[in-house]
Order: sequence, then C-alpha cells, then structure tokens
Amino acid sequence: MAGDYDILLRFLDWAVVKNARQRYHSVLGTKFGEIVFASALCHKFESQVRSQVIVSDRPINSWDKWCRLYCTGHEFGQRFKSVHAAFEVVEMSDSWLIVTEDSNYGLHRGELYFDNTQHLLRPRR
Repeated sequence: MAGDYDILLRFLDWAVVKNARQRYHSVLGTKFGEIVFASALCHKFESQVRSQVIVSDRPINSWDKWCRLYCTGHEFGQRFKSVHAAFEVVEMSDSWLIVTEDSNYGLHRGELYFDNTQHLLRPRR
C-alpha cells in the first residue's frame, strides 16, 4: 500500500496549495487519512488545486496510462490499466480523483459537477 500513497503524495506535491499538501502528507497512510482525503474530494479539493496546473483538456496519451483511483466506495488507490478504464467506472459518480502512476496527470470531479471535470497537469520545468 505504500506505493499507492507515494503516487498520490507525489501528485499532491505539485497539484495543491501548500497548506493542503501539508495536511494530506500528515494524514495519508492511515484509514482515517483515506477518509479525510476522500471526503475532501467532494467540496474542498477543487479550491485547493493550484490554478496554474489546471488545463483545458487531457494531455495526449494520458487516456492509456496506468493509474490509481481515489474515491469513496472503491478501494483507496485502486489500480487500473488506463485512465479511460478508471473513468468508465466513475464517469457518472460524484467526487473522485484519478492519478496516473507517474503522478504527472490527474482528473478530478467534485460533487455535482458532471460538466466540470478538472484536468490537472504537472507544469514543465
């Protein structure tokens, strides 16, 4: 399970603001932390995302990358062969995050935002 948290934590390191990043680093790794994180996906997470990492569409080739799914009702960090496969599982659900295993891309949807899926792409250095 440590690898699952590593993927998510590497993603959070560049995707969210500092105070959220620190909080998640301190709680993830426990069942309580998983609950805290999954519940934040509903309303809080969207406001914690750094604006400069939001892109208008998914990057080329991201649909076919191995990924992890974070959401209530599924195994925390469940592994999928592709972002597309994970998306098909949660497409009509509320509050989820899909993160590629390289931690460079995430797809987020908060509660009641079917038309507002966020594409989060790690900035180039």
